[in-house]
Amino acid sequence: IHGGSNTSGTVYGNVNIELKSGTVNTNIASGGSSDSGVYGGGKGENTTVLGHTNVKTNTEDNNSLIIYDIYGGSEKGKVNGNNNVSGETTVTINGGTINNVYGGGKGSENIAPYTYGPVTVNVNSGEITNVYGANNLLGMPNETITVNVNGGITNTVYGGGNTAEINTATVNLKNGTVTSVFGGCNQADAETTNVIVTGGTCENVFGGSNS
Repeated sequence: IHGGSNTSGTVYGNVNIELKSGTVNTNIASGGSSDSGVYGGGKGENTTVLGHTNVKTNTEDNNSLIIYDIYGGSEKGKVNGNNNVSGETTVTINGGTINNVYGGGKGSENIAPYTYGPVTVNVNSGEITNVYGANNLLGMPNETITVNVNGGITNTVYGGGNTAEINTATVNLKNGTVTSVFGGCNQADAETTNVIVTGGTCENVFGGSNS
């Protein structure tokens, strides 16, 4: 599911995706396509979304919505502008069973998706394995990254990306149950991180990255 274009093209307004029930790319763990998932932006490198990108899950039954990957950004293209800022990216999780949530885009070994605006990830409920404020494989959002954990059950929360580095990220743990929080990335560097814990339950808190 892509909110933007396929190989090339521009969405001049906003993208809004709401997921209520169903199953998306859960076969990836057993050899399914790694290109599948839910993206606020487009698929190809020459795709652009000029406005806001909003991706939201909305279900009271976690078992009724099962998703492997959710991205606020694009797979390989641009969101929130075209070499300048003209929008924001927001991912809101209101239920569901999800493996990975990314505030940014995916990328590849040599292609970095661009997220020009600020990124916000809100986790309100649901069961999630990993939450990342930024990109998966390469590239970083140009503006600030904020991850708000207000509820749900999450194994690991990263302010940054998976193997993609970041400049600045803030993680706010307000409620919910989390095993580990990293202000930085999983396997990449972070310039500035902030982890603020005001509630919830968490076993491990690290200001930096995992490795």
